[in-house]
Amino acid sequence: MKGTLVLAVLTAGAVSASEDLDESPHLEEVTIVGTRDQVASTPGAAHFLDDETLARFSHTDVQRIVRQVPGVSIQVEDGFGLRPNISIRGVATERSGRITLLEDGVLIAPAPYSAPSAYYFPTSGRMAAFEVLKGPAAITQGPYTIGGAFNMISTPIPASATGRLFAEMGQHATNRLHATYGASTAGGFGFLLETHQWLSDGYQSVDRSDVDTGLAVRDYTVKLAVAPPRSRHRVELKLQHADQGSNQSYLVSCAINRLN
Repeated sequence: MKGTLVLAVLTAGAVSASEDLDESPHLEEVTIVGTRDQVASTPGAAHFLDDETLARFSHTDVQRIVRQVPGVSIQVEDGFGLRPNISIRGVATERSGRITLLEDGVLIAPAPYSAPSAYYFPTSGRMAAFEVLKGPAAITQGPYTIGGAFNMISTPIPASATGRLFAEMGQHATNRLHATYGASTAGGFGFLLETHQWLSDGYQSVDRSDVDTGLAVRDYTVKLAVAPPRSRHRVELKLQHADQGSNQSYLVSCAINRLN
């Protein structure tokens, strides 16, 4: 599986990319992805949120997730991150139209050159990691990279038979279920079955209306992979179906009279 190349994650503040940390033992090295040589030669900047980082809060709203990345700004409308407004380094937040959005290194917009801010956005709760590229490093990722590139990495096929079940419930009849099961054989065949169910009545109320502002999001994913023994190549097929019903418009904030 190919994703956007992320070379390093640096702690906010005091550590320069070209600084030799071995000569500064009082500075704690938190997370490094890649090598220091690659960091020093990277044009622009890169940031990586892995599964351990995401598990700390288990956010389903991508806007809450990307707030952890320096240089990323958002404009909240619906409060769930269904159709987020994301910008990087000062470009407009309008429908994330000035950055490139990818899932597993593939553009998610059906018409990325003519309509980059399309309606569809992947369900963040089923992602395993997020990558953000800023500056010249994002140029190779596609169109509209004036701000940068934002790549979402879906759940990978496990190396051995592994299953996972995550369930939670909350206010406003909110509940979420995320289940995965996959395996890889010695012959090089691998598979992954995944579903993500997210339901809520919503926390907002609209004046002169009995309709709730909730959502019903159901995702189903199947991954198949073949890597023949002693081969340097791997063929992977991903089939993904998403069904979303939500009473959240682009400008829902203009129609809301009060918040619960």
